Amino acid sequence: MIKIFVISLERSLERRKSIEENLRELGLEYTMIEAVDGKAISPSELLKVYSKKKSMKWTGRELNLGEIGCTLSHLKVYKQIVSEDIPEALVLEDDILLGVAFKKILDNLHLLPNDREFVNFNSTDAILPPEKPFFDIYSTAKFERRCFPASAYLIKNSAAKKLLSLGDIAYVPADHLTGRPDISDLVRYGIVPHPVALRPFESEIDSTGNRHKTEQSKIRKLRTFKYKLKMNILAMLGDRSID
Repeated sequence: MIKIFVISLERSLERRKSIEENLRELGLEYTMIEAVDGKAISPSELLKVYSKKKSMKWTGRELNLGEIGCTLSHLKVYKQIVSEDIPEALVLEDDILLGVAFKKILDNLHLLPNDREFVNFNSTDAILPPEKPFFDIYSTAKFERRCFPASAYLIKNSAAKKLLSLGDIAYVPADHLTGRPDISDLVRYGIVPHPVALRPFESEIDSTGNRHKTEQSKIRKLRTFKYKLKMNILAMLGDRSID
């Protein structure tokens, strides 16, 4: 059976309990990864694990502490995948709900496209026409462009190495790192219909980082506009530089 990693904050007791019960009900073994708590990162440590300059370049804004902690947590998993030479792993955040057919899908991973490096189980972003079902009603499909969020996904060892080669610090949210083709060159697929769903928990990222402060809202909108304009220009020029 495929290696399963669950990313969870130690203090998020309800979320952790829900995903553990879900996995036990499906008879799936897992490894719990202690998530990096953004609130616990000191100012001096923040300088070592986060690049404001690269964040401004690639998102048009600064990341909040919750986003930084989330990205570092996913990078922590990628490092373990590479160090233990794990061919492919399933990565789950603790607010995900796995459907009853999910275990059957895992049993049929050999039927997924051989060139896959990343398979997102719950992205709602636009996809290309699905291929024929590989199991029951479930099909794979490539994304038209990006694929957010990064709450439940398969990742190959080769993809983990690619993501780590871009740096082991936070500069974009975790789902930007895995889901944006202008950042990481991964072969991405989605599964339709979705075999998983998000539970209605309050976002740890929003509550940790205070993303909705009114005074910063207008500034972020302006930065986002500038970022989108810049990315459109870079796309026309074919610039994929990460630095």
